[in-house]
Amino acid sequence: TTEATSASRTAELQSLLLMGVSRFQLFRRLKIEIIVHSIVAAFLALVIVELLISIVNGLLGIQLGLWEADYHSTGVLLFVGVISVAAGILPSYRFVYGYPLADGLRLRHIQSHFGFKGFILFAQIVLFSFLMFVIIGMWSTLVALRSSNPGFDARKVMVIERSDLLGTKWPDFKAGVEVVPGVDGVATARSIPGVLHSTSSYKVSNLHPDPMVLLTVNEVSPEFFEVMGCELKNGAFIGNTQSDSLAVMLNEMAVNKYGIIKPVGELIEIDNYRYTRSVDMVVKGVIGNYYFDDYTNPINPMIIMLAPGHEAQNFVLMRINGDFGRKAIRQIEADWNKCLPGMPFAMRPLQQFVDKQFTDDFRMLRIGLVLLIVSFYVFITGLIAFAGSQYESNVYKLSVRMLCGAPIYSLVTMLSIRLLWIIVVGLGLSLLVSISVISAFQGVFAVPVAFPWIPVLTGVFIVIAVSVALFALSCFSLLKRKHALLHLLR
Repeated sequence: TTEATSASRTAELQSLLLMGVSRFQLFRRLKIEIIVHSIVAAFLALVIVELLISIVNGLLGIQLGLWEADYHSTGVLLFVGVISVAAGILPSYRFVYGYPLADGLRLRHIQSHFGFKGFILFAQIVLFSFLMFVIIGMWSTLVALRSSNPGFDARKVMVIERSDLLGTKWPDFKAGVEVVPGVDGVATARSIPGVLHSTSSYKVSNLHPDPMVLLTVNEVSPEFFEVMGCELKNGAFIGNTQSDSLAVMLNEMAVNKYGIIKPVGELIEIDNYRYTRSVDMVVKGVIGNYYFDDYTNPINPMIIMLAPGHEAQNFVLMRINGDFGRKAIRQIEADWNKCLPGMPFAMRPLQQFVDKQFTDDFRMLRIGLVLLIVSFYVFITGLIAFAGSQYESNVYKLSVRMLCGAPIYSLVTMLSIRLLWIIVVGLGLSLLVSISVISAFQGVFAVPVAFPWIPVLTGVFIVIAVSVALFALSCFSLLKRKHALLHLLR
């Protein structure tokens, strides 16, 4: 603020110096102004936060309290206060004990001192563009991940939780759900994508030199593969014949990772709670890989076996079509209450289980968006202040050109030239850092996603367009409102 208005206050402070006021007194006066500004700004900020904190908590899904930890809030206020005062005192000291006040006393034209003011605007551009590029990159990455093919059709599957409570009532519940309009198939599974799966070691008979393998296991009903939309790569799905109780499926990752040359017909030794001894089960088919864990982990080798047909596992899966609606939900809930009276009914799309892993990322994006809005405000005020400082430091040059008949747009162009290199260098630095941050964020996920060059470059053009347009508009307004020719008359 001091730097932006220093030239216009030169005459005022010169008069005070001529009246006998010392430079220390002038500096103290400016310092008091900065402290008052900081206190008023802090008070207004507290009022705004108190008014908006409940809205922010609702939007971001968090529970923030301004005064829940007094020492934290007090520390933040003290830190902001110190930074605010320091940021104002430094240019005030330079103004009083250096220039442009000293230049004015020597009856010289006020110099622009472009470096310090340009550096402030440069920092504002870097901060705003960095936040914008990172948010654009993260948002584009998450959208690409959510729209990528996970290996199953999550948008056409509904999930009923805690279905293991059905027990022996599972066949009756299944029969009732299968006739509900909009339901194309019903299955049950111990685990579903987005929910933790268990892993065990197994012995593959013909695998050399080490027959022991580590496989993630899931127990499902025969309808599971059709309901989920799994892709068959080799062999056949289990559940079509009576002998399939001793058959299993593998995913492509298990075949490729352990080098199982002929997976169909391979024997795998199973030892779990259902058998009192080890049992050799035959691989009947291989399915395509699907992400059953979150996207930050690579697809693991997996084995799928049939669950007992008279028991429901942890989840019931239903493949739905366009006829599925509220009436169907009420009918399914009625069947649930008939089998389990008084037990809560919980049903939601499988897509929600998949999207759950991105909840924290999108919450972080929303918080980053708040910071982006704040930095945009700072960036806009910095542009306006920089336009004012450039006008005042070039006012004599502008007045001469206007006297010679130069049009306003040419004067605006002259003032805007210095802005261009600040924008270019600032964008270059922020883009360089942003690329590394976005790449690191994408590296967290096991799913390869192309770098979002188009959205990021679009952000570059947006920053350039906004900067030039607002700076030019501010300069135009100053040239119209504060006619430069009046300075020559003085």
